Amino acid sequence: MALSSEELTALRLTPQYVNGLDASENAAIVDLEREEEGNGPLTFACPDILWQGLFAEIADRLKKRSWETWLGILCAMGATAQKNLHWHYHRPLFGMVYGLLISPTGQGKGICSDLCYALLPEHYTVRDSVQSGPALFPILAKIDRDPKGKIVSITPRPAMLIIEEWTTLVKSSKIEFSNLQDVLNTLFHRERPWNLSRSDTEKSGGDREVNNPTLSICATTTGSLLREHVNSSMMRSGFMNRYFVVPGSPSDWDFYDEEGAGTDPKIVKGYLDSLTSHAWGGGKNVWEAYTPDAKERLVTWGRQLFNPLMRASTLEAESLKRLHTYAHIIALLYAWSGKMRLATLSCVEAAISAVSISKAFVEQLIGENEITVPKFKQYEMGLEQKIINKIFKEPGITTRKVEQDLRKSAPCRDVRHKIEGLISVGFLRQEKKGKTQVLYCVSAEGH
Repeated sequence: MALSSEELTALRLTPQYVNGLDASENAAIVDLEREEEGNGPLTFACPDILWQGLFAEIADRLKKRSWETWLGILCAMGATAQKNLHWHYHRPLFGMVYGLLISPTGQGKGICSDLCYALLPEHYTVRDSVQSGPALFPILAKIDRDPKGKIVSITPRPAMLIIEEWTTLVKSSKIEFSNLQDVLNTLFHRERPWNLSRSDTEKSGGDREVNNPTLSICATTTGSLLREHVNSSMMRSGFMNRYFVVPGSPSDWDFYDEEGAGTDPKIVKGYLDSLTSHAWGGGKNVWEAYTPDAKERLVTWGRQLFNPLMRASTLEAESLKRLHTYAHIIALLYAWSGKMRLATLSCVEAAISAVSISKAFVEQLIGENEITVPKFKQYEMGLEQKIINKIFKEPGITTRKVEQDLRKSAPCRDVRHKIEGLISVGFLRQEKKGKTQVLYCVSAEGH
């Protein structure tokens, strides 16, 4: 799947052009510009820039630098940081990660989950499955009962789902009346209490509340299973874009791999224990977390990559609209794990590299996804994108002018109806200017 001009521009903004750093650090990113015609899908090597600080120390102890190793470290590190890493980016921003590695079966995905588990502090609550939204309640909190079974206390605790086959979670969320998807969406970086109300009587479940819910996810699956079980509504609901998705590392499997066969993640147990009480941020504005050169680099790259993405409404775009949040989370985790005062340029470069590859990989993955979109939905999606593009290019345009300019694409009533819908969900804003109503695109806020 070819990269768009905006993506190529973003990927060309590598340090050798901006900050004069070693060009080899981002060679993997530059390589993404080259489409491998006739050789199947692109592969994505794990760049050297990712191996800094504890990431490098842990990987080198295992003698394995790969996407599987990197994501296992990232998920465990985010869970260890949890809400001790606390900045503000439109909403509260913490360390927790929903990580998803996608790789063919039998290619070594297991080390990702094994490593994540080995690195977690002893006190962490870890589960490998959940079948419903309410089932998360006893995972996120320790529940004490009296001899008669009545709840006497609910003590929140940080929790981690380590799921070796992520689509089992997806299948559970498809059960009739299941609210699992919605609850997982709600719990992503949630600050306020999460409540579970089943009835107005204690006997029937009553009303429960978990203060300060803290959830992380480390999961793996294959591309074929993802395409089989993930549908377009999941992508558009935000269920998919809460995950930071990476590919498995490209390699030729060899039956005789003596060194790989001896890899045991338990040898790095305790590497993150010294960080469990390390707090950083205090809820300040996230843009205060960076050194001046790191901030400048992140802003320049981010505007090039994310501004067009947040205006798009394709399935690929809907699956990526929280990547801007992960650009911060990843950079901040590098800085937090190194106990830095501010995130440096090297932290930002690592985040840029990881996020750029994740974006290209997901677009390739979704582009291959054989989701059948009904023709009427294709029409609506295409019209919606045309309206957004029109208003973005001509802020302050009237509804009537949009109808006239798009009359070859759709009847005026369809354009008007779609504009009303986009206003109602917050993509467009309508203001009164004199005697007329004018339209503006709403900047993406929140995560």
